[in-house]
Amino acid sequence: MNKWIDEPRYKLSMMHSSHLDLFWAATQQDCLDKGVQIIGNAVRLASEDKTFCYFIDSVRFLEYFLFKQPELTEQVKELFMNGQLEVGACYTDRLENHHDGEALVRNSLYGSKVLNKLLGIRSLIAYHPDLPGLAEQTPQINKKTGIPYYVFARGFKLGAMFHWDALDGSSVIAYNLPVHYSTYSIEEEIIPQLDKIAAKIGGTHILISGCQGDLGDSGVIPRKRADGSWETMPLQAYIKELDAYDSKLSMQQSGVYAYLKQEEHRKLSHDWGESPSKWGTYGSTTNVKLFQEDKSTTKELLEAEKFATICDVLGLKVNVEGVINSLVHRGTPVIRPNYDLAGTTPTNVSEWLEYAWRLMMVTHDHNYGGTGGALSNYERIRCQAAALAIAKQVKLYSISLLTAAMPLLEQSYVVFNSLNWQRKAMICFLGLESNKHYVAIDSNGTTFTLEETRAGYVGMIAEIPSFGYKTISIRESHPQQGTLQDSVAIIDDSIYLRIQNVYYELGIDKRRGTLCMLNDLQTGESIVKPGCDTLNISAFQDNHTDIPDREVNVELLDMTMNNIKQVTIHENNALFTHIRIESELLHAKVIVDITLHHQVKAIDIKPTLYWHGLDRIRINMAWQAADGFEHITYGVPYGAQVLGAKTLGNETSPFQTDELAAEWYARFREIQGWFVMENGHAGLCIATNQSSWDFCGNTANAVLLRNVPSCGDLDLIIANFGELSWDFRLTSYAGGWEESHAYRIGWEQQYPIHTEAMNPRNVTAEATVLPSQLSFVDTDETGVITVLKKSEQDNGYLLRMFQCGAKDKELLIKLGLPLEVETVCNMDESPADDTVDLLVGYEIKTLQLKSK
Repeated sequence: MNKWIDEPRYKLSMMHSSHLDLFWAATQQDCLDKGVQIIGNAVRLASEDKTFCYFIDSVRFLEYFLFKQPELTEQVKELFMNGQLEVGACYTDRLENHHDGEALVRNSLYGSKVLNKLLGIRSLIAYHPDLPGLAEQTPQINKKTGIPYYVFARGFKLGAMFHWDALDGSSVIAYNLPVHYSTYSIEEEIIPQLDKIAAKIGGTHILISGCQGDLGDSGVIPRKRADGSWETMPLQAYIKELDAYDSKLSMQQSGVYAYLKQEEHRKLSHDWGESPSKWGTYGSTTNVKLFQEDKSTTKELLEAEKFATICDVLGLKVNVEGVINSLVHRGTPVIRPNYDLAGTTPTNVSEWLEYAWRLMMVTHDHNYGGTGGALSNYERIRCQAAALAIAKQVKLYSISLLTAAMPLLEQSYVVFNSLNWQRKAMICFLGLESNKHYVAIDSNGTTFTLEETRAGYVGMIAEIPSFGYKTISIRESHPQQGTLQDSVAIIDDSIYLRIQNVYYELGIDKRRGTLCMLNDLQTGESIVKPGCDTLNISAFQDNHTDIPDREVNVELLDMTMNNIKQVTIHENNALFTHIRIESELLHAKVIVDITLHHQVKAIDIKPTLYWHGLDRIRINMAWQAADGFEHITYGVPYGAQVLGAKTLGNETSPFQTDELAAEWYARFREIQGWFVMENGHAGLCIATNQSSWDFCGNTANAVLLRNVPSCGDLDLIIANFGELSWDFRLTSYAGGWEESHAYRIGWEQQYPIHTEAMNPRNVTAEATVLPSQLSFVDTDETGVITVLKKSEQDNGYLLRMFQCGAKDKELLIKLGLPLEVETVCNMDESPADDTVDLLVGYEIKTLQLKSK
């Protein structure tokens, strides 16, 4: 080795770990069992050598280790107390760009809860070395869940140490490990660049990663030989060799917290922004049904919590004796179904929902597949299905209790709104006799005409209370005349289908099956590019695996507009006109359903693909907005992000072989629920359950699916197949998205109105306690309420909401429940220095409520 280093003296501290992927190297059980061996060896080494330190990625692996080795609990606790063992604060690793913001919150909170239960300690470090993307609200979430430090490896080639600022200004100290977390050459990639690395982190004391790799053993480290091959060396021997490299370079092993605490006094810079996923169109496209069910499960869990909590406030007991855990089949657990690893089962609502959240966190681990990938994905599906079933059971029983507590009316229904603004929605009422005429009458006496449709009798019900409900009575009536003719005009010829109502003028090119015209009649704006190929679905050759994506100019194989079978009006009434486009793509049947609503300003688009699973294919659906609609803002976990705004670190070029091309990095985004395209004075919003998008100018391509090999198993094709469908809802508006509340259609699509027949099950309340209409929580339409749940620290309750935009809003809360606002707290229920009556831009606020 050449001794070339000049002043100043550098000090390298090496953190030691083994990246504990939950699904990457095998099935969940195999990975957990391998983790027991790795952590056990680290415990032995730490007990023998007081200078040995080891970092465990997540609480899930520590929990399982202590379940398998309970006799080591006190020994492990002692090693934690003296800083030799450390663990990341989150329960599992997770993809931050893919999942709902509240799922990120629960992961942090549950990790802290389990760690406290296991050892009576708390981790102050979130550690995610291999996350391919970071959410911009992570600093606020971590700050408010009591995690002040964030350590990661991707994103900055030469490392960094900085204050990471969230959208609301919250900040944590972030440290990016130089180069990578594993399998890199310290001699070639660290030492020659110490000057640059020191400038990046703001000091000459540098923390680097010493990781054997994914589920590699503890106590050893990979080292590059002179011929370019790799060998495994004992950790301590390698550290001693590096320490002897030069008298002006010292090397030692270090705990992560000890390093951060020592170095946080530096005058650190501030950085902000999200880090888009460096794994391209991943997860949501390679596992379409799994990803869509993730959104449904999150929604059901949050609604189950809300309605069960309302029952608790009102003294209505939710019976959990009949809750079924689908992971148990014929008396035998497919995988361990226990609420905790001690073998117990949930005994109350809170425990059942916590168990379901825990199953969800397991499915969020950042790798989809790997060695044994088919089994890994099967386990994800099983866990998620069990969580969804639990949430639905709790929610439906809670709603039944609430419905039974209302005055019983003949042939009546209750419509529940779980969002905190008054809503207008199309409601289907089942069980009514066909070929009759009905009206719906709400509790205020307002009458709504019902239309008989293919789905049943449907009415557009208005003024559904903010986070509340109202009862609807159905009565026979005389037929209504003239409604459709007065409001809708249809021209249908051999080339074009044109439909006009009070909101839109819509045109379909029947030869190509594309949306060639869409004019907003209220704003005067043309929404799509005239004569464009919007809604054309294309298939491309995809020669990548599920992670790296480096070829930008991919080969076009087929398009639906070359294979149009027919374009028809499938259904037409006073509420909507339903158009169906039938075509093929690579010999697979494709149906695109377009629903133009006549009593609300919205268009629904639902493509359905009957996919045979052809390998190495990417499928996109195009949306080509009119010229000028190039300013794009999209939903992210607990916030919104402007496309093209500063990304965290501003390092957009890939530097690892498993990362995507720089152009894709600028264009691919994982969105949460909605995005808008604006031209400076008007805009359009698309709400969707499709996360992966390719944005290029005024064109937005929904990347619907990819059938490609797993990066860990090249012989395993991640095969989306069968009937696959996606939901899109469009609306347009004047002005900007914040003042028009355009983002709300994303939340309304994910959280539809729930309709319940009066007393539909054998559930009775002891007495009628609820009126025929009520708003449980009214915020004067400020913010978005995401959580209402019981406190875990006292007999109170927690209400969580966030401000989607940048503007501060006055917060006025009216409670229709026997509760009152007590104070503001952090997400972990610790005291917060904050005011009750203001919701700051992008703030996530948690309020403590108490019974009156």
